[in-house]
Amino acid sequence: METTFVGSFPLEYSRENILRVVKDILDINLTFPNYPQLQDFVKQFLDPIVKLEVGLVKRNGDFWLEGDLSIPNKPVGEEPLRIMMDYLKRNRETSSRLKGVRACVTGPFTLSSRVFERRDKVFLEFDNTILRRHEKVFEMAEVVSRIAEHFSKIGATYVNIDEPLLSIMVGAKKTLYNYRENEIIEIIETSLKRVKGLKGIHVCGIISPKLKNILLRTNLDVLDHEFKDTPKNLEIFKREDFNDTEKKLSLGCISSKIPRIESVDEVKGFVMKAMETYGPENIAFIKPDCGFRGLIRFQGIQNPYKVSIDKLKVLTKVHSLI
Repeated sequence: METTFVGSFPLEYSRENILRVVKDILDINLTFPNYPQLQDFVKQFLDPIVKLEVGLVKRNGDFWLEGDLSIPNKPVGEEPLRIMMDYLKRNRETSSRLKGVRACVTGPFTLSSRVFERRDKVFLEFDNTILRRHEKVFEMAEVVSRIAEHFSKIGATYVNIDEPLLSIMVGAKKTLYNYRENEIIEIIETSLKRVKGLKGIHVCGIISPKLKNILLRTNLDVLDHEFKDTPKNLEIFKREDFNDTEKKLSLGCISSKIPRIESVDEVKGFVMKAMETYGPENIAFIKPDCGFRGLIRFQGIQNPYKVSIDKLKVLTKVHSLI
């Protein structure tokens, strides 16, 4: 069982801030750190794609599809990971205790939900986006697969796609825009087909039984979810779900929404309960539920970044006690 985090922090994007986070997470002995994600997780990838002129344009702050979407022939959104890997190479004594490096890439469903192709009066906010067009989401999955491949080549040993939209798309009985289960599986697997190391998916929010079963049928290694702020998810997964699969959970055990810093005993108790429920062999990582970027919205927090780091310190202390 290792320690990791989803990626984002409440800091402005800059090389200096990326290095600040990298140094802090190395100091507290996280074993599988993600690169510091200090940009909007959609714009990080779509903005540079626009510049490559492969089918996307930007108008008035929104992304629009013009024609077919081509696969970028250059790395996209990789600068934070490159900065982190360069630092690790220059500081091998400090970084030698790491078990690996995690890299997050925003997934094709979520990216597609932010790409417009028309402006009509609609019932759902996604009706004007390419999310409703299955073939275009497959095209986006190919784009994501190339981005993920670049991240893997740069040095990430665990590449994870972020798909918060899936908890909205897949309900207990129906899926948005009539996506078939096999289509969802194929799109997810296409996104990570070029990755050689660990492959995973982060889906926040409530996981429906239908979505759980879809994710368990994929060829991914790690399923990453919120459990602390969404305790209902503790009831969705069962120990027997992992009997016939090599998949493991990445367990959200610290709130990323509430600025209160949990006690070591509180988090340890939560993790121990999860280990009893799922079996310790089925939990690959313990982590905060989601990214910390949202902490900046709370009034009265003088230093939301310090809160983020203090929460991660609790995580590493718990890890040392388990």
